[in-house]
Amino acid sequence: MTVNRRLKIWTLITHALIIVGMGHGIACFAIVEIISFRIFFLFYNIHSTDPSDILLMIVGLAALLGQCAIAFSLLTRRNNLKIPFYIIGLIFLWASVICFQYITSINHYTHLLTITCLPFLVCSVIFFLGQAIKRLYYYILDI
Repeated sequence: MTVNRRLKIWTLITHALIIVGMGHGIACFAIVEIISFRIFFLFYNIHSTDPSDILLMIVGLAALLGQCAIAFSLLTRRNNLKIPFYIIGLIFLWASVICFQYITSINHYTHLLTITCLPFLVCSVIFFLGQAIKRLYYYILDI
C-alpha cells in the first residue's frame, strides 16, 4: 500500500471533481453533496417519500463520511489509525459513486460519471497496488 499526503489530497480532489449529469445540466460531485444536505433537511421538515431523494441523501452522507475519514487520516498523528481510516474513507467514497450510478442508471447521461471517475480510480489503484507496480517497473528496467 502506498500512503502519502499528496495521494490522500488527490483522492479527495478527484472525488469532488467527478462530473455527473443532473436534470438538464451537469455538476461536480461536490455539488451533489450540497444538494443532498438540502434534501436531508427538507426530508425531516416535509417528509418526502420520493425514493430518489432518499438515495441522494445516502449518496451525500456516504461522500461526507468518506471525506471526513480521509481528512482524519490526514490530520491524525497516530500512525496505526492512518491506513484504516483511509481505507474506510475510500470505501465510503466508492459507495457514494456506486450508489449515484445506481440512482441514475436509467438515464443515458451516466457515462459522464463513469468517464470522469477514472482519475479517482487511478488514485485508489495507486493506494492498493502502488508498491507492486513500482517493483514491476524497476524489474522491467533491470531486464
